[in-house]
Amino acid sequence: MVIFYGIRSKAQRSVQTTYNCPHCGKERSIAVVPVWKYAHLFWVPFFPLWKSYVCLCTECDEVVEKTIDMPITKEIKRQTSRLPWWTFSGLIIVALLVGWGVIQSKTRELSAQRDIKAKIENPQVGDVYQVRLDSCKYTLMRATAVRGDSIFVQFHEYYVDKGSDLPKLKRKRGSDYGTGKDFEDFYTREELLEMAGERTLLKIDR
Repeated sequence: MVIFYGIRSKAQRSVQTTYNCPHCGKERSIAVVPVWKYAHLFWVPFFPLWKSYVCLCTECDEVVEKTIDMPITKEIKRQTSRLPWWTFSGLIIVALLVGWGVIQSKTRELSAQRDIKAKIENPQVGDVYQVRLDSCKYTLMRATAVRGDSIFVQFHEYYVDKGSDLPKLKRKRGSDYGTGKDFEDFYTREELLEMAGERTLLKIDR
């Protein structure tokens, strides 16, 4: 992929001065034009770099070299001190995209939490729970019975190091659930809701 980036410049609104043009002699005809240099990526401005000034005669359109007789005064600098917002366009776009991504992530997370809560309140035999045992150990447990407020589960024989690998574990070893008391347990609905709130219960597949 080719990435186009670099530095570009753009002139801003000029400031009229009392200086006389040395070329055509017109009085009070010199305007000072601020020129911003900015960094761009794919021609989208990302941030300003520095500012320079060009002296231009509004009568004869000649560019005049700055001299001791035509200084860039504090008043001129004050009138041209404001940073043009468009020079931050790229950063604004990035910030908007990041904000949109955060909102989408939060929306998906809330939707997933509502889905988990609904399935906990109405459990079914065969539900597969994706659970986090500790910071680097994840596994599956399958609902084998629902009796009153208790959901009886059977743990998978294997675990993985990342939560994102749980769908693969379910797909490749979907029937490898352990047998015996070491792999069996039960939880109340309230306990499962607490696990969901603590992010140890990640998802319920039905």
